[in-house]
Amino acid sequence: MRMFLAGGGGKDDSYLLDKRFLEEIGDITNPIIYIPVAMEPQRYSRCFDWFCQTFSSLPQHKIYMLTDLSLRPECSAVYIGGGDTVRLLRQIKENKFDEYLKELIFNRNVPVYGGSAGAIIFGQNILTAPEARSQNLSIKEAKGLGFLNFSVLCHYNYQPVEIRGLQEILCIPERSGVFINGDFLEVIGYEPSVYLKRKKSIQMPPKSRWKLSEL
Repeated sequence: MRMFLAGGGGKDDSYLLDKRFLEEIGDITNPIIYIPVAMEPQRYSRCFDWFCQTFSSLPQHKIYMLTDLSLRPECSAVYIGGGDTVRLLRQIKENKFDEYLKELIFNRNVPVYGGSAGAIIFGQNILTAPEARSQNLSIKEAKGLGFLNFSVLCHYNYQPVEIRGLQEILCIPERSGVFINGDFLEVIGYEPSVYLKRKKSIQMPPKSRWKLSEL
């Protein structure tokens, strides 16, 4: 597993995490897949322009914007952008795209990056996203892809967090992110992330490395 989870800030906020993502891709044999479907369709073109500007070192002909999740293209890496977490998760499940992601992440070791909503979906539950709570989704309805043993909260502002039914939450501020490489988690960015486990809070400063099985 090589998974990147970004807190949802701007280009400057995620610079260090983005840089590490590019390093992990290495040689680009197949295209980099960019998935903007957490946004409204009319914004896809602007989203693609933003992605190309953020990753300007990538050859543009090697970037493929995927909006039809029924497709299964070959790729060197996947980037799932932010927006509406509920919309994103629904499209992934309806198209069984989670099966494809699972194959890429766990069997092919393809680097996969999730920004904000794109990060939240990989956790146990998406009630960490305000749009999921505002729609009064039940815990069952808000079940995430479950690729991680915890839920993910982005745009973290270091205020108290209490979300019904969730016991373990990785809280990532906008100016930071994490890189999960196998059983290890590395904090990459400018601010600490926080791991909440029941009533315990673990501060995870930038450049720190943690074994997931011991959290």
